[in-house]
Amino acid sequence: MLASVLYTLKYVVALIFGIILVACFAGELKKSNYKKLLIEFLVIGSIEGVVLLFFGIKMTFILYPLHTHILLAVFSVFLLKKDLFSSVIYVLWAYMCCQIPAWIASLVVYLQFDTVILQFVVYIIAVGVSSYMIGHFVGNKVSLIIDGSTIAKLFVLIMPIIYYLFDYTTTIWTSFLYSGNYHISNFMAFVTCVAYTGFLCVYSWEHKGKMEYVRKKTITERQLNIVKREMERLHELEQISEMYRKDVQHHFSLVLDYLSNNKDDEAMSYIDENVNAIDRITPRRFCENQMLNLLLSHFAAMAESENIIYSFCVEGNIDIPLTNSELCAMVSNALENAFNGIRESESEEKVIDMVFAARNRMLVFTVDNTCRKDCYTVGTAPKSEHGQEHGYGTRSIDVIAKKYSGSARFTAKDGMFKLMVAIPIS
Repeated sequence: MLASVLYTLKYVVALIFGIILVACFAGELKKSNYKKLLIEFLVIGSIEGVVLLFFGIKMTFILYPLHTHILLAVFSVFLLKKDLFSSVIYVLWAYMCCQIPAWIASLVVYLQFDTVILQFVVYIIAVGVSSYMIGHFVGNKVSLIIDGSTIAKLFVLIMPIIYYLFDYTTTIWTSFLYSGNYHISNFMAFVTCVAYTGFLCVYSWEHKGKMEYVRKKTITERQLNIVKREMERLHELEQISEMYRKDVQHHFSLVLDYLSNNKDDEAMSYIDENVNAIDRITPRRFCENQMLNLLLSHFAAMAESENIIYSFCVEGNIDIPLTNSELCAMVSNALENAFNGIRESESEEKVIDMVFAARNRMLVFTVDNTCRKDCYTVGTAPKSEHGQEHGYGTRSIDVIAKKYSGSARFTAKDGMFKLMVAIPIS
């Protein structure tokens, strides 16, 4: 009699545990939903009680998918407002997790004082610990994965659904698992290996997509920052130009006064002074490509402010195969690395030389700059004897070049660093 009561209470606890897990995986285990979860427990528990009363404990367990698991998914859809596909995953995953306390409680049989009461107590403790651990460390991660792509959902679903079908087919509806058949007893080990391998593939694919998103976001932010700084600079130049336009009458009057008094030298000196001032505020134009011109103007201003001797040469009107984002990433990374190399260099001569040209149906982009004398290259990655390594910038340049079937080469020798990128022009 006691064993029957404890057996029944065990499945009541299992139902509560399952409801908690489903809500936890759905990300809805919060106070505002406690009343809904209580209603769910009372409805499903009442149905289980009716089935138990009319069909007995064995048939109740056999029909568990009909009167419990399906209802858990339905309640997840209507009470927790989750889609049916996700709700099925929550229920199957909860069923699989219910085996954790059940297995722990089964270990009691190896103790000399094994009793039904002890098994029940251990089961209750295992349910409590499992609920806490899953709720705090697993639940939110499950909801994040399931809210992701459909491919991720499918791979998440594989293990729980196979385990669910295997468990019911071999232990509840039949007893094949205990028949000693090698293939049946090792089937879940096979599924675990396949599922884990698939998970690694999906994780790698998702991670690659995330890294690509981060790379594009970084490129966009860098591009916007450069454009913002150049727009501010152009705005300042526009204001200065407006002042010169307003003062042009005074300049002409002064020049005429010099000439009328035969002060030709003073007039020429004054004209040269104003021409130089106008040259300083006139935006430089390196090429026809607006993005490239903006980038080179920005770095030219940086070079002048740091007293760096620079040469930016863009040969002709080039049909650039890159997008604006890729062009920005490649040029800005290359020139930023060049500036960093110059700043770290012990040489008094600070030089940077850039060429952007089309040669033999190839887009050729080279940057030469002074750098540390201990700088060298390992593979395609520049390093120094101090262990410093160029990271994101050089990898980004290499990725962009390879995307268009091109190549990026980095060399360092005698305090000079050279980057050469070659990309086919279709």
